Amino acid sequence: MTRQRGFTLLEALIALVVVSIGLLGLLGLQAVSLSNTHVSATRTTANDAAKDIAERMRSNLAGVDANHYADIDHPSAGKAPGFDCVDSSCSAQQMATVDAYAWDQSIGAQLPNGRGRVDCLDNDPADGDACSRKSPHRVTVIWRERDRQVERQGIEDFDACDDEDDEIDQRCFQLEFVP
Repeated sequence: MTRQRGFTLLEALIALVVVSIGLLGLLGLQAVSLSNTHVSATRTTANDAAKDIAERMRSNLAGVDANHYADIDHPSAGKAPGFDCVDSSCSAQQMATVDAYAWDQSIGAQLPNGRGRVDCLDNDPADGDACSRKSPHRVTVIWRERDRQVERQGIEDFDACDDEDDEIDQRCFQLEFVP
């Protein structure tokens, strides 16, 4: 009786199918890994942006006390100031305007459809609704992920960060701090 050596055609085909399924699984894992890496990178960028405006506020406490940082919002912060605080001295209000513009420009450049907002959380009518360096502030950064299949109609509002059932596919990062 002669012995057969090597694989039969059936064994070779089964091995090819098993290896193909394994390679497809690895390809799927790689795709998920790339997507999660992008999401992580944008969250880190949003965190850095929130810390950036917080540090800008801490360096201009007179501007914080005068409410120049309260209610910074993307459309209003997006206007270029007509002065330069690098080569000349600026008032606290001018510095806050430059900070808001620079912050808004960096968010727009680093995050897809990125917007930022700063709110003073001291809404106590007993003290005249005064916002100061002792008042808590909330920085909110919102953006849309690039890999999401959503109509590009812009981001609706910052209140969507609190709505878990929001149909707008956006990401939010919030930081609360006291300057």
